[in-house]
Amino acid sequence: MGALLNELSRSTQQGNGAQVLLVASELAAMLGRGTNIAGIPALLTDLYDCPDERVGGGSLSTGSFNLRDVYCSFLAGSTPSWLATAVRPEIVAGGFTSRCYFIHGRERKRLVAWPDATSEREEQLRKELIDELQRLSSDSISNSRIGISTGAKDTFTKWYEQRRVHRDTYRESFESREDAHVLRLAGLMAINDRHWHVSDDHIRRAINLVVEYKRYGTELFTGTRAEKRDVKLLAKMRAELIAAGSSGVARGDLYRRLNLSGGSGMEMRAIISVLHELDLIKVYDVQGATGRPKQVLVATEYLKNDLLLEEVANKLGME
Repeated sequence: MGALLNELSRSTQQGNGAQVLLVASELAAMLGRGTNIAGIPALLTDLYDCPDERVGGGSLSTGSFNLRDVYCSFLAGSTPSWLATAVRPEIVAGGFTSRCYFIHGRERKRLVAWPDATSEREEQLRKELIDELQRLSSDSISNSRIGISTGAKDTFTKWYEQRRVHRDTYRESFESREDAHVLRLAGLMAINDRHWHVSDDHIRRAINLVVEYKRYGTELFTGTRAEKRDVKLLAKMRAELIAAGSSGVARGDLYRRLNLSGGSGMEMRAIISVLHELDLIKVYDVQGATGRPKQVLVATEYLKNDLLLEEVANKLGME
């Protein structure tokens, strides 16, 4: 991490600004335990907002680092299974994941056994991309600010005031910056269209993208996807909740009634999370007979709706 700060400081002194792009084919090289750059998540979190000037971050031996015009970008590849276990709770709670987009691959890689060499068409596309980026860089000199239309501002405000707030660690952290992600993406779309003015369409598309990115991260870090075999568990749980009526059932009692093993805890948490999100159950914290707090789950009238139950199954990856 010290070497990175030295490089950013040297670039600042040369008048180029503290700008860096970090690329890793394997994220484990950047976030793995015991690496020499274990402080990278904290540093990137600190520099994320691209301050005009940032002073500090050194030590007694190196002194502080003076950085100006900060811009850091980070791109890395990984596997979902590694992310789910290696991204520790302190990294999520510390805000690093709220600043990242975790994009799932829908297909396995290396679908072609023996790829052809780079074609002339690919070289042409690469040249066109470089030319377009150079034009955008030139345009940015004469367009120092990105404007926003009244309609776009109204759409953003309505979404902001009506959006659902979640309480699991990942989504609560991500949603603290969700509005900033929407505006950044909308601004990038406006630049890409060479309008330099955010429209209502840009805001709507950005909202849809950010919601999708949040879903990807939620699947990784909160266990909101369950195995298809658990559709039976969902049906049994629904029957128990409906039978309990307005009195509800304590979470621990529900576990016992369903004869759940210790390994089924994550699946239950996933189901309860989605049921609560869709307002199919209410969750109350009450004081038990022994004085210890306990959670009581109460079915709402919507839990009897078969179509809504199908939506629960879809969100959980069931068939």
